[in-house]
Amino acid sequence: MNERLLRFERWLFEEAGEAAANATAVRELMDCGLDLRTAYAHWLAALGGLNLDGSQADRLFFHSRLLPSVCPLRVADFRSNPYLQTVRLPDVAVGSAHFETMRYAPFEPFPCGDLQLATGDALLAPIGFFDEPYSYPALVQHGCEWMAVKPNEIRTMEKAIAAARGRVLTFGLGLGYFAFMASQKEEVVDVTVVDDSADVIALFLRHVLPQFPHVAKVSVTRRDAFRYVVENGFTTRRGDEADTVFVDLWHDVGDGLPLYRRMRDLQPAHSRAQFFYWIEDTMKCYEC
Repeated sequence: MNERLLRFERWLFEEAGEAAANATAVRELMDCGLDLRTAYAHWLAALGGLNLDGSQADRLFFHSRLLPSVCPLRVADFRSNPYLQTVRLPDVAVGSAHFETMRYAPFEPFPCGDLQLATGDALLAPIGFFDEPYSYPALVQHGCEWMAVKPNEIRTMEKAIAAARGRVLTFGLGLGYFAFMASQKEEVVDVTVVDDSADVIALFLRHVLPQFPHVAKVSVTRRDAFRYVVENGFTTRRGDEADTVFVDLWHDVGDGLPLYRRMRDLQPAHSRAQFFYWIEDTMKCYEC
C-alpha cells in the first residue's frame, strides 16, 4: 500500500475542504490551457505542498498517483439517480436519529469509489469533485453522519445492485438506498433488511418506505446482524435461502474491517447465494 498517497488522501478529505470552496486558482489554471481534471490535480498538488518543479519524486507521484485519481463529476449525473428522484426526506427526528441535507462546496474533494490497484501495483484513491454546489440527503445518528446518498455510496454499491436477483438479504438499513434500488429490479422477488437500530427503523418505516414504488417487496427486521446469522443463517423473511446477500454494517474501513472479517468468516463455504460487502475492494487493500 502506498502510504504517501493515503496520507495525501487523508489530508484532502480532512483538511482541504475548507480551502476548496475558494478554488479560483483552478479556473486560472484552465485559462492557461489546462483541462479541468489536470488543473484540479495541479491545484491540489500546490495546496498539498508538492514541489512539481524541483522534486522528481513529487512529479512521479503526481503523474502516477494523484492525476489518475482525480475524477471530475457532473451534478446532473447524480441528481438523475432513481432514489434521489423519488424519495424526499422530511425534517424529522426519532430518538437519536434524524434526516439532514448536507452539501459539497464547489471544488471540495471527496472520496468517490473504492481504492484501486493500477499499473505497477499503484494504489489509487478516487478523488471526486463538482464545479458547482451539490446537496445530498443524510442520516445523522448520535450527532454523526451515519449514511448518506452521495456519490461515493452510489458508486460503491453499483456492483451489488447490478447483481441483485431473487430473494435479497441485506444487513444495514441506513436511508434504504440499497433496498430501494434492489426492489426496483424485476428479477428481485423481495428484500429483507436486518438492522439493530429502533430509531433508524422507525424513521425509515414512517417516512421513507411509503415512498418506494415497490413497498410490498421490502421488509425490515430489528436484530443484531451476527445474532441473526447464527439463529437464521443467510435466510430471508420467509425462511428461504437468500440468492443475494449485501452487508453494509460499517461507516468506513476504520470500524468496518473487523466486522467485514467477522461476517466473511460466517459466509458458508458452499452457498448458491452471491455475497457482496460494501467497500470490499478497499477492505482488501488494507489487508495487503
